[in-house]
Amino acid sequence: MPTRSLHARIVLLMSVVFALVAGGFATAAWYYARLTADQAHDALLVSGAAQIAENMYVQGGVLTVEPPIAVIAGLSARDLVAYKVVDARGVVVAGNPDLPSPGGPHAATVLGDVELMHHAYRAATTFRLIQGGWASVTLAQTLRAREALAESLTGKAMVGILGMSVLGLGATLIAVKLALIPLARVEKAIAARDPQDLRPLELEAPPEIHTLLASINAFMARLDAHVRQMQRLIGDAAHQVRTPLAALAAQLDLMAVAPTEEARRQYLVRVQDRAAQLGRLAAQLFDHAMVVHRAGVVRFEPVDIVDLSRQVLLALAPLAGAIVLAFDAPEGPVIAAGDRVSLREALSNVVHNALRHGARRTVTLSVLCRDGMASIEVLDDGPGIPPGRWHHVRQAFHGRADDRLGAGLGLAIAEEVMRAHRGSLSFRSRSDEGFAVILSLPAQGGCA
Repeated sequence: MPTRSLHARIVLLMSVVFALVAGGFATAAWYYARLTADQAHDALLVSGAAQIAENMYVQGGVLTVEPPIAVIAGLSARDLVAYKVVDARGVVVAGNPDLPSPGGPHAATVLGDVELMHHAYRAATTFRLIQGGWASVTLAQTLRAREALAESLTGKAMVGILGMSVLGLGATLIAVKLALIPLARVEKAIAARDPQDLRPLELEAPPEIHTLLASINAFMARLDAHVRQMQRLIGDAAHQVRTPLAALAAQLDLMAVAPTEEARRQYLVRVQDRAAQLGRLAAQLFDHAMVVHRAGVVRFEPVDIVDLSRQVLLALAPLAGAIVLAFDAPEGPVIAAGDRVSLREALSNVVHNALRHGARRTVTLSVLCRDGMASIEVLDDGPGIPPGRWHHVRQAFHGRADDRLGAGLGLAIAEEVMRAHRGSLSFRSRSDEGFAVILSLPAQGGCA
């Protein structure tokens, strides 16, 4: 399912926000327009009722009122208007006797909603003290004019709200477009790059996307390192394999023209030895490529170093022959965070080197945990590697003094794995105990 662009999502979000804000303002405008219209027309009703009350007088003991022609004319442009005058005895002396009066105390003007002949009215009742008691005047008007005024005020407010919303949304769209220009520059810079060009991007950008640029540059640096490493590995592998293949072909040619059966058997033994060494070299090349690929890519998980070491030793036991294998480890687990596959390959190569190129009679594999570091020590009773070559054997295809194939990658693989695990590969040589290769990496949770 395609994902909306960042621009579309921001525009959609801002449109929703502006719609909600405009809706809120429109609701408030409608409410205050109705309130304003009600207050204005209520004031007219109260004023009209007061004018009628001012025109009341008592003549011959009877309450008399001047016809409120001006008041009715002012209120009846759009509405029906009704009024009623009641004397102190409760007798309607003028107006419509069916008009209800809002209840309320004397000497106070009362406003209320009433109904007359199935029409809704807004009525105002005012009182005046005359001879004989309190007389009341009720003036009522239907709601058309006030509703028209409220609609007019709301419409004018809505025009302003709509205009401001459109302007605000337009300004937001322009701002979003301008804000995304640096991202577009990054996109164009990456698209214009040659696939082989993994140099860091050098662009002027606002601080908000410095982190993005830094992440892209860091990724490109890691990719460049991996590409260079794989290119170097492929080149080294091609160089290393070419010579033994040529030697193998030469041995086969010599075997084909050997004059005697004994000579052919000797050439066959050499061919078998070369083929076995070539197979070991190919396996180490694949192991090295796998370790390089997994470094920095595979997520680390808790690994029991004791269990891992035991499994490696059991797997290589058939290769020991007459060499005695010993295992020394704590009873409980020693946990380290790492890539189990890479750690197994590293340890397998170290033990295999000890069996094939170092040990005379014994190989001892020990697991230790000290000072927060988990260590795997592979000790053999052979002469070991001279200290002057300790630096060289950490490098791939370093070669051996005896020119045997397959011995130039084992320790290099272990070195790569330890570096990826923030650990180390070290050596120890003592005449009384032999030669040891030590793999160390941080223990998870410290040492017990």
